[in-house]
Amino acid sequence: MKKAIGFFLLFTVFHLQAQEPVTQKEEKIVSQNSLSIQIQYKKGYSVVDSLFRDNKATLDRLVTLINSLDTDPLTSIKSISIKGNASPEGFVDKNRSLVGKRASLLRQYLLDRTTLPDTAIKVVASDIDWEALRNMIAVTDQPWRDMAIEIIDHTPLFIYDKNRRIIDGKKKRLGMLYGGRAWKYMENNFFPDLRNAAVRIEYIQENVPSDNGIPKNVVEQLSTEENVVEGTTEFTMQVEETLAESVQQVPTVPMSKDKKSTVLLKTNMLYDIVAVPNIGIEIPIGKNWSVETNWMYAWWNSNAKNISWRTYGGNLEVRKWFSPHKEFKSFMCGHHVGIYGQMVTYDFGWGSTGYLSDKWSWGVGLSYGYSLPVGNHFNIDFSLGLGYLQGSYMKYHPQDNCYVWDSTHIRKWFGPTKMEISLVWFIGGRKEKGGAK
Repeated sequence: MKKAIGFFLLFTVFHLQAQEPVTQKEEKIVSQNSLSIQIQYKKGYSVVDSLFRDNKATLDRLVTLINSLDTDPLTSIKSISIKGNASPEGFVDKNRSLVGKRASLLRQYLLDRTTLPDTAIKVVASDIDWEALRNMIAVTDQPWRDMAIEIIDHTPLFIYDKNRRIIDGKKKRLGMLYGGRAWKYMENNFFPDLRNAAVRIEYIQENVPSDNGIPKNVVEQLSTEENVVEGTTEFTMQVEETLAESVQQVPTVPMSKDKKSTVLLKTNMLYDIVAVPNIGIEIPIGKNWSVETNWMYAWWNSNAKNISWRTYGGNLEVRKWFSPHKEFKSFMCGHHVGIYGQMVTYDFGWGSTGYLSDKWSWGVGLSYGYSLPVGNHFNIDFSLGLGYLQGSYMKYHPQDNCYVWDSTHIRKWFGPTKMEISLVWFIGGRKEKGGAK
């Protein structure tokens, strides 16, 4: 009987314990987060201008965010740093002084409007933001994109000669790329966004799990995350996973596509001036080579005045294009060298003497030139050729409405055999507007 009572009591206690509700202690998750916000500046200015672009909304959000993080019991600010940035124009020393002022003045602006102590915000080393420029270039479809990235990645800011004089560098090569058109494009589309001060905030946050297993604070932040875009200014506050670095989105800018014309028409204006009509065609072969052929034809004469101005012939030339540094080519702009062959006949007479070459004179030579871009459709090409020219000609004079032969000569000439100031037309234009907006 006693055994039965004991067994009953043991069963009852065990059953009551099983009925008691089980309470689960909420687990806290600690995460380290970071975000970055940029304030924009006018060219050459360091003061914080709330009226410039979208700065007012960005500054208001930044101050509110810092104060919220500072007063939130679940958040602890680990560090706030400011880095001033500049675009590549101008002198290096002045740019470094400018970006330092941008960071310092923005630091004081935030200290005056938040509850943070003076030691909470630090200014880090500032300079031209080459990495941001590289990222902007990388998302374009410009034909010089890869060459510009190569320059930024592998060219020192300055290159010196043995006397420590600056002879080259990153900015110079970018400025000469594609006859200066690449720099102009970057100046209009990329450089304004490089003039900024970036505020980076790192903080530690305690997150309480929500019902679906995602931390509650993260759910709230994700639901209120905002991206405000006006023009090319992009305000981004991005909360990332534990120990992740912040990712800044590159502003989207209008892009234009350079279209390489497959045929270029040209005329030597020096010949045009002396009434020798001419036309030429130049065809690019890859990025660094081209082939051109030119033809001239003039057949003017006046028997009454004993004037003869007649010639026809042409040349064929293969050209190698290069910039001062051969790894950074420009498409049909800048310096070029070539090898050419030419053939010509002529009959020039003026008054009492005439010169007739009724058989082909031929020549070969080497050329050097420079092609200067003029707008989107034209180049002015300057070229000089040195070589060897050989041919025979007859000297004559007019008499009694006839032309009397005087002598025959053989010409063997070594020296300038080609001179050119040509107007070059890119059929269809060098640039075609459009692209991503």
